[in-house]
Amino acid sequence: MKTTFTLVVLWSLFTLNVFAVPQLSSLPSAQATIFLDFDGHYVTSTIWNGGNPINCAPSGMNDDQITEIFNRVSEDYRPFNVNVTTNETKFNSAPYNKRMRVVITTSNEWYGSGAGGVAYINSFTWGNNSPCFVVTGRFIKSNRCTI
Repeated sequence: MKTTFTLVVLWSLFTLNVFAVPQLSSLPSAQATIFLDFDGHYVTSTIWNGGNPINCAPSGMNDDQITEIFNRVSEDYRPFNVNVTTNETKFNSAPYNKRMRVVITTSNEWYGSGAGGVAYINSFTWGNNSPCFVVTGRFIKSNRCTI
């Protein structure tokens, strides 16, 4: 009975999106889109990691930290007619050569422990879904982001 109750509670939490990332967009009408992906991502078919898959864990950030990062990034890109979003649907509807997924993760084993983030130059316009990465352990101090 206890196991059944636990499963029902967990199913309810996932169904109600209790663990969902806040859905934010800075400029929904813009074609160019930067997707801040905080909830983990399985990266395949890119030149990262020698073409091998990368299983990226979630960011480990709470809603306040996510909103703070979103606000800082969207302010930086405001002059460039770019939609900064946490909504994957907005990212998926953007043209392939005008979008970038930023995987914000605690995972860095595949790249090495020294990097706080990594991207290929000009990859925003490649059109092949190669993401860039930010490692949250490099800038999260307790409950405050320190970037």
